[in-house]
Amino acid sequence: MAKQNRAVEILNEAYKAELTAIHQYMAHHYTLDNMGFKELAKDMKKDAIDEMKHAEKLGERIHFLGGVPVEEILKKIHKTGTVKEILTADKGLEEEAIRLYNSYIKELDSLNDSGSKQIMEQLLKDEEAHYDELKTKLELLDEFGDNYLLIKG
Repeated sequence: MAKQNRAVEILNEAYKAELTAIHQYMAHHYTLDNMGFKELAKDMKKDAIDEMKHAEKLGERIHFLGGVPVEEILKKIHKTGTVKEILTADKGLEEEAIRLYNSYIKELDSLNDSGSKQIMEQLLKDEEAHYDELKTKLELLDEFGDNYLLIKG
């Protein structure tokens, strides 16, 4: 039972990270949309929806294990700023998720919870893809400056 309780704690920490990402991506979606960067805003909304799907998977697993998903975010979200500040904040959020999820995978493996581990491994792949997309956007912004923003506007 202690192992199952620890698995629920881990999944709830990941759940809080996903809720944080949802809130931050939606705040950035609105900010970028208001700034006139419609395509970047759409990308943020898509990422928020991806994070919602992650939260759903985690919540379902938590319920399956007899736990209750927590309804709080992991940390204060970044809401506004320049496009570069927004993308950098989101890249940092993904870096943190990758670090956390790698450690959670190891711990879930030690708890012999392969079901939760498999879910976490899939989420990790998705977070790595988000990270790569944000890294590329920042590189393009650095290389092309405002011209990139005009293309992605």
